[in-house]
Amino acid sequence: MKYVPLHLHTEYSLLDGAIRIPDLFKFAAENNMPAVAITDHGTMFGCADMFIAKNELLSHMLSEEEQEFKKKIEGVKPIIGCEFYVCDGDVLEDRSKKTMFHLVLLAKNQEGYHNLCRMDSIASTDAYYYKPRINHEILEKYKDGIICLSACIQGEVARNFLDGKEEEAEEKTDASETEKEEEVEEKTDTSEAEKEEE
Repeated sequence: MKYVPLHLHTEYSLLDGAIRIPDLFKFAAENNMPAVAITDHGTMFGCADMFIAKNELLSHMLSEEEQEFKKKIEGVKPIIGCEFYVCDGDVLEDRSKKTMFHLVLLAKNQEGYHNLCRMDSIASTDAYYYKPRINHEILEKYKDGIICLSACIQGEVARNFLDGKEEEAEEKTDASETEKEEEVEEKTDTSEAEKEEE
């Protein structure tokens, strides 16, 4: 079984990142990881560096002895993501301090990457208050092409469980299950309509 880190902080997560981006692909290749994600706190500044660092690393591996390891590095797939700060209520006009939960979002495709960029831009400009923030309404608007993880112990699901709010924690997970069911129903309806047309 191969391990893929989907929740990982680099030097762009101040006081929290344990690895520098140029070392990331070496580490992943040495440990047989087929892919690696970058999910820094409230920022995507490291995502461009991830591709630049990989290309620079490969361009310097010219000797015959390095070719086998070079192939390993080439095989490591970069995954773009961000650990967002999410809170309830208005984040664009309301500048009061709110409880912020962590939420890891990954780009599934190009549309997801663009939506991550949009959310990160909003969080860092219009919604910024102490930290870059988004809310559930912004997430709902830009959810296409996104894979959502429950994050760490500061995630909404984990925090509710720790605070003894099991129903609220289950509601958050049930919401995603409902969306999955709706997607399945939508696909089924579409395929049935296509069959009728034939």
